[in-house]
Amino acid sequence: MTLFLFALLFFLGFFFIIKGSNLLVDTAIRLKNITRLNDVFIGATFVSVATCLPELFISAFGAIGGDHGLAVGNSFGSLIFNMALVFGIYFLAEAKKNSGAGYKTKLLFFVVVFAVVALFSSNFNISWLEGLVLMFGFGVYLAFSIKQANKTADFAETIKEKKNKGEIHKIILFFLIGQIFLVLGAWAIVYFGERISHLLAISESFLGLSLISLGTGLPELITAIACLRKKQGGIGVGNILGSSIINMTLLLGLCGAIGGLTGLGFAISREVLFFDMPLILLVCAVIATSFSKKLGRRWQGFALLGLYIIYIAWIFLQEFLYSI
Repeated sequence: MTLFLFALLFFLGFFFIIKGSNLLVDTAIRLKNITRLNDVFIGATFVSVATCLPELFISAFGAIGGDHGLAVGNSFGSLIFNMALVFGIYFLAEAKKNSGAGYKTKLLFFVVVFAVVALFSSNFNISWLEGLVLMFGFGVYLAFSIKQANKTADFAETIKEKKNKGEIHKIILFFLIGQIFLVLGAWAIVYFGERISHLLAISESFLGLSLISLGTGLPELITAIACLRKKQGGIGVGNILGSSIINMTLLLGLCGAIGGLTGLGFAISREVLFFDMPLILLVCAVIATSFSKKLGRRWQGFALLGLYIIYIAWIFLQEFLYSI
C-alpha cells in the first residue's frame, strides 16, 4: 500500500511539472511579444533560471548534508539529460532548420565554463574558492546575456510604457504560478522517488544520476516540448543551454562554496571525471556540427539520443556491479 501511494504521488509530480512548464512558455511568449527580446535570450535567462531551481535546491541540500554522490549525480545527470536527450528531441523535431547561429555563442560559453569545471575537478574536489569563481562565472553569463539583448530591444523602456504595465503584471503573476508548479512537481518526483528507491534498495549515486536527475530535468524537457508545440523553438533551445550553463556555474559553484563552509569539501567521483565529462564533451561536439548549413539535423538528433541511451545503460551497469 505504501509503495502504491508513493507511486501515485510520484506521478502527480509529473502533472504539476507539465502545468508549470506550459505556464512558463506562455509567459515567455508574452514577454517576447511586448519586449521584442530575442527568443533564445528569453529561454536562456528567464525560463532557464525558473526550470533550474529544482535541481539547484536538491544539489544544495545534498551538499549541506554531505550527500555528495546525490548532489554531483543530480548535477551531471541533469546536464546530460538536457544536452543529450532534450537537445536530441529538439533536433529531430526541427530537422529542417539548419541554422545554429541563434545559440552558437551560448554553446561556446558553456564549453569554456565546462573546461574550467573539468580543471577544478581534476583533483576530485571543488574547493570553496573554486566554487566562488564558478558563481562569478554565472554573473558574467547573466551580464553578457543582458548586454546582447539590449542590442535588439530596450527592455527598461518597454516596461515604462503604460500600455505594457498591465501585461507585465500578468507576466510576473503567471511566471510565479508556473514556478510554484515546477518546484512542487520536481519536489514530489524527487521526494517520493527517493522513498520508492529506498524501498527497492537502490544506491544513492544511482538515485542521483538517474531518478532524481530525471525528475529535476523534466521541467526542461516538458518546456522544450511545449515550445516546439507552440512553434517557439528558440525559447526551448535557449532554455536548454541556459539551464546547462547555470548548472555548471551557479549550481556547482554553490555546492563547492557550501562544501568549503561545512569543512567537508565537495567531492567529484572518478566516474564523473572519466566518464560523464568526456561524454558531455562528445555531446557538445555533436551539437556544434549544427552550425554547418551543409549538415542536416536528423542524424544529430539520433546521435544524441544514442549517447543518452549509452549513458543510461552505463549507470544501470554500474548499479548492477555495485549490487553484486
